[in-house]
Amino acid sequence: MERKAQNNSDGLARLEPKIGGYDDIYFRKRRLLSLVVLGALFCASVSAAVIAFLQGVYIRQVINTIVATVVLACFVVSYRYPKKAARSAYIAIVLLHIIGTSGFISNGGVSHYAAVLLPIIPVITALLLGRLAIVISLIYVLILGLVSGGLTIYGIHPPNMTVLEHQPAFAMYLTIVSVVSGFIAIYSLITTTELLNADVRDYASKLEEEALARQKAEEKANEASLAKSQFLATISHELRTPLNSIMGFTQQLRKLELTERGVGCTDQITASSKDLLKKVNDLLEYTETIYSKADVIIEPCVIEDLFLSLTALYADAKNNNSLKFIFSALQNKVIFTDVGKIKKSLINIIDNALEYTQGGDVVVMAEIQYVNGNAILVCDVQDTGVGIDETKIDTLFDVFTQHDMTPSRSHEGVGLGLASSYSLITILGGTLSAENNKGDGCTFHLKIPVALEENET
Repeated sequence: MERKAQNNSDGLARLEPKIGGYDDIYFRKRRLLSLVVLGALFCASVSAAVIAFLQGVYIRQVINTIVATVVLACFVVSYRYPKKAARSAYIAIVLLHIIGTSGFISNGGVSHYAAVLLPIIPVITALLLGRLAIVISLIYVLILGLVSGGLTIYGIHPPNMTVLEHQPAFAMYLTIVSVVSGFIAIYSLITTTELLNADVRDYASKLEEEALARQKAEEKANEASLAKSQFLATISHELRTPLNSIMGFTQQLRKLELTERGVGCTDQITASSKDLLKKVNDLLEYTETIYSKADVIIEPCVIEDLFLSLTALYADAKNNNSLKFIFSALQNKVIFTDVGKIKKSLINIIDNALEYTQGGDVVVMAEIQYVNGNAILVCDVQDTGVGIDETKIDTLFDVFTQHDMTPSRSHEGVGLGLASSYSLITILGGTLSAENNKGDGCTFHLKIPVALEENET
């Protein structure tokens, strides 16, 4: 995540990035701690340099002055360029170890007052760089203390470079520096933690408000969808009533003695009414399915009878196509499922295959397969039609979607059949997919979990 810091000299708070997530809150906390610790380290190194000049100890003058200068540079870089705060912290910690080691050794080591410096080094390291750095720092400090103790035991430790008469004052100074540094480190940690905990609470409240607003928006969207469903269902029922009247009166009219033109007109009215009624029924079926108004009725059925009824239904295939059913593997198979929904799904898919195939072949194959001991009814509907545009396969089962959506399309329909089939198959816990054949046309794959009679398993 890219974070931006405003370059403004009015204060530290204005330089901090706006809270946009928990990462920003963590970043803000680390940066505040870094600035506080770097400031304290700069003050300590400056005071140590001043004392070194007063004492006239050249090596301390050089080391403390260099450390103070570099720490100041690190503070400025961290203040003005937040993204570089981590590098500045690493440099400052290295210098902290250098000045701590110098002060420790030049003031007599572990057997003198300089030992108060050792605990502060890992504490400041932890605040700036975290767990791994504190482990390394702690190991370094322990080794330094052990080496200093060993050298003292054997009497070869470098002597204390501070003049004897200045040692009490310098010991007091180091004690004050250690105590104040520890206090600043712990106090800054507690303060920044409290401040940023408040930020976390504010951010969590913001998330809760956004979640509540999103929930309300979803509820409104669901209400709108339900209203649309109710409207579609109502208008479908209202359309079917006059359509049935038109079809009924047309049939009565057909029984009368009509001229050749009259017969043609009544036949056209009947065909158009049936086509419109089918579209209305598809719309009603889809609204009932998609909004869970269609109950699943599990009952035993001879699956072979389903395909025999489909064979009779499609005795005259549309568009001069050859329609063939292959279901010999299903003879005498009794399954438990909602056969009505399976039949509706297959009718929609077969109608779609016949619609987009002209003078070709449509083959419906069905069998029972077993996956991990579970029975699956597998149906493949294969045609030699125009196939499916590869860019539209992912949206093939969306509502009101067709292969050709242009106003001048050659195929009629409202794009509900496949969407309805997909919803019905999903309700039954199955899957519906499609793919293009290597040659012409495409194949739809239906897989529906079913239960077999005990003597069939």
